[in-house]
Amino acid sequence: MPDYETLETEGIRWRAVPGYRKTLHQVGADLAKDAVPSHWRSLKDSKRRQVYRAPIPGLGAVVVKRYPRKPGLPGTLKQWFPSRAGDEFKAARRFQELGVPVPEPVAFGERRVAGKCQEAFYVAAEIHGAAALGPSLEARYTAGDGNPWKHRSIVRGATHLCTLHEHGILHRDFHGGNVLVREAEGPAGQIWLIDVPLAVDLGHVAPELRAKDLADYLYSLRYVLDENEVRSVIHALPESAPPPEQTLRALHTKRRRGARSRSSRAIQGGSQFALEEVDGARVARDRLLDREEMQRLLNLHRDSMAAGSPSILRFGRKSCLTRHPSSACPEVVVKEYRGPNHGARGLRAWKGAAALRGRDIPTPRPLALVRATPSTFLLSEALTDTTPLHWRVFRGFSPDQLRSGAESLAQLFAGLIRHEVYHPDLSAKNLLVEERGTIQVVDWDGVQTLRRWTPRRISRALAQMGDLPAERVSRTTRVAFVRRFLELARCGGTTAWYLRHSARDLTRRRKIKDEALH
Repeated sequence: MPDYETLETEGIRWRAVPGYRKTLHQVGADLAKDAVPSHWRSLKDSKRRQVYRAPIPGLGAVVVKRYPRKPGLPGTLKQWFPSRAGDEFKAARRFQELGVPVPEPVAFGERRVAGKCQEAFYVAAEIHGAAALGPSLEARYTAGDGNPWKHRSIVRGATHLCTLHEHGILHRDFHGGNVLVREAEGPAGQIWLIDVPLAVDLGHVAPELRAKDLADYLYSLRYVLDENEVRSVIHALPESAPPPEQTLRALHTKRRRGARSRSSRAIQGGSQFALEEVDGARVARDRLLDREEMQRLLNLHRDSMAAGSPSILRFGRKSCLTRHPSSACPEVVVKEYRGPNHGARGLRAWKGAAALRGRDIPTPRPLALVRATPSTFLLSEALTDTTPLHWRVFRGFSPDQLRSGAESLAQLFAGLIRHEVYHPDLSAKNLLVEERGTIQVVDWDGVQTLRRWTPRRISRALAQMGDLPAERVSRTTRVAFVRRFLELARCGGTTAWYLRHSARDLTRRRKIKDEALH
């Protein structure tokens, strides 16, 4: 690798690979005319950095990454330290020495005033025809489809990560958005690693850190990998990779931590969700549902409400539900929130659905949240072959069928406690039973993420579940169901402990539970 050369253009001091002097002079001249030249195309814009494609006449195009000065005291202190642009340049050159493919690093530059760095720039060669691996796979494949091209491309990216670990480098930010893929070369395309300023040379990477780096990569591809495909990718890695069991444990920890914060990030844009404004309404939309289809479903909902169509599922003062066929999925449920605080209620439901799905609690997939005036609309995937959980269906059921229903409900309750999620309204109308027996949770307005389940919350949830059998179900059936449920729903204590903390003022519930224990 040749050493870099130093040059200065328009107040920017560059350290560059030899041979790119003309390119940097043109970049400096463009920046001197305007803060962001009009002929540069924006690829990414955030508070921390902006990325542009800069065409250079006669020389092609380069990618320019700009790191602005941070505001406040952190930015003042950072001015005296090396910039992230310099860190990325050095890391990219180190990757090249190891044979790990990265876009050709051209230079990094700093604009300094009185010795303090005001802004920094990183310039790299453009990769033509390449796309980010994560969004590219999500647009074409689904989890569990077993596509061999998807498998090979993911394994190839993970193999490059293992190469870095072998040489003592910890990436720290390895995910599907920082891997470029171009399908023109090879059975799984050509792979490049980008955005590497956080890579650090430790000399030796401990197995725990290797597993964490790999788990971050697999977690970023969670929308295109199911559990079996994850295991297949892990077992296809070279011997230098951490043990599969260790990687799976790190991935489980990552999922749990990600689920804790997913409800607060449910309305942020990303590879799965798009944020936009449509006719003055703020929209958070799953990319599975395009804008035209979403608008069509909203129009169908309004027409159904005006005409009293049979597609209406509920007509209330605070909320209305309709069900319509869709091209995104077989059917979509549109829930309209009305009255005071309709926007806050809709937002709570959207975050509640994200919290449940993030913790693998069975629930329909939310597709879009439209915050408009005077109503807020929540679109979600409609479940087929499901019925509301009215426990009158247990009349005449065999003991095996009764036991199966109690087990499904107990598993749901245990999952809520294990993942620290609280649903204050687990009534029969908010639980749907699939043909295979899985219980799906709906009506997410009151869902809360907890640090711990208190005895009062546990007793309240148990009291609601103990009250699920309808009055017209025979007493023997109710007692058998509650007994089986209480045997299974032991999460850190005994059945007697739960009963002691149950709602004692509810005489009927207490009698049923007492009889179930004797």
